Amino acid sequence: MHKIERLLQTLAPEGVEFKTLEEVFEIKNGYTPSKNNPEFWKNGTIPWFRMEDIRENGRILKDSIQHITPKALKGKKLFPKNSIIISTTATIGEHALLIVDSLAN
Repeated sequence: MHKIERLLQTLAPEGVEFKTLEEVFEIKNGYTPSKNNPEFWKNGTIPWFRMEDIRENGRILKDSIQHITPKALKGKKLFPKNSIIISTTATIGEHALLIVDSLAN
């Protein structure tokens, strides 16, 4: 028996139901609208969150440093309020709760 199996038997003697992340969460990637297109950024009203927002404003985010326009969405959906964002690149594991509909990188 592997160490992890012994640990699971100790912590959950009745057994544990394992699920994939996709079974528990809706996983979506964010993106950066082209900075070369001013129509995506000028007078933007939609919050666009980056890791800088977490560093500046903490782990519960209601407004972003930068904003995008509806044209920047290009038919994609916003992250709904009460979504959790998690960094999967350079700052792996950084996370925050979004309390407004928004987009994130």
